[in-house]
Amino acid sequence: MADSSVAYEVETFDATDVTCLYQPIIRLRDSRPIAAEVLARRRGQTGSLLGPETFKSALYEGESARRLTNFVVQAIIHDIMAGYLRAAPLIYAINLPLDVLMQPDLLERIDYFRAQAGIDPPKVSFELTETRPIRDFERAAAVITSLRQRGYRVALDDVSPATEALDSLFELPFSTVKLDRSVIGTFGRDPSVETFVVDVVRRAKRLHCNLVAEGIEDSLVLDTLFALGVGYAQGFVLARPMPGVDLQCWFTDWQSDPPKIQPYPQITVAF
Repeated sequence: MADSSVAYEVETFDATDVTCLYQPIIRLRDSRPIAAEVLARRRGQTGSLLGPETFKSALYEGESARRLTNFVVQAIIHDIMAGYLRAAPLIYAINLPLDVLMQPDLLERIDYFRAQAGIDPPKVSFELTETRPIRDFERAAAVITSLRQRGYRVALDDVSPATEALDSLFELPFSTVKLDRSVIGTFGRDPSVETFVVDVVRRAKRLHCNLVAEGIEDSLVLDTLFALGVGYAQGFVLARPMPGVDLQCWFTDWQSDPPKIQPYPQITVAF
C-alpha cells in the first residue's frame, strides 16, 4: 500500500517546488549521447534538492499522481523554454507508472504541453515502471500502442529477475527495455544474474528493442555488458545526474573528448 502521508504532502507544494535533473544515456558502439533520463526532485525550504523518496509513493495515489506528473512536465518545459536543452539533441525519458498513463485525459495533456514546448514526439520517451505489476495486459497494450502511434517512445523500466510476468511484458510493443540497477549492482558476483542479462539481450534482439543498463558505476562492468550485447548504458561511470543548465556544457565537453569504450561486438539496433 502506498504511503498516504506522502500523497498528502504532494498537495502542499506546487510546480515551482519541483525541478528536474538529467542523466545521459550513452550508445556504446560509438560513445554517443542519445538520451537523458529525467529525474524529478523536490526543492526543500532551504533550496537544497530532496531525494525522490519525498514524493515517489505519491505516483500511485490517483489525483496526487496526476498533479505530480503535471509538475514534472512543467519543470521540463521550463528548462526547454530557458534554452537549457536545445543545444543537446537528446531524447528525454520521463518515468511514469503505467496506471498513471492509463488515466483518460493524460495523453491529451501531454500532447498539449509538448506542443507548447515545441518538442517532436520522437524526442520523448516514457519509462513505464513495474513497481506496480501490470494486471490488464490488453489495456496496457492499447495504451502503449497509442503512444507509439503518436510518435512517442516507450520503455519498460526496472527489469530484473524479480519482475513479474516477464514473458507477457515482452509481448507488449515497447521500443526500449531497461535493466534495473539491482541487476547491475550484483553483476559479476552472481552467475545467475549474467544468465538473466544474456536472456534479456536475446529477447531484446528478437523484438528489435533497445537495451539499456542503468546504474553502472564500474568500467569493467560497462565493458562486460557491452560484450554481452547491451547496446546502451547509464550510470555514474559515464555521467552523474545534472541540472538542465549544466547539460549543454556537459554535452559539448563529451562530444569534444568522448571516453573510449571497448569495441566489443554487440547488437546494433537504432535507438
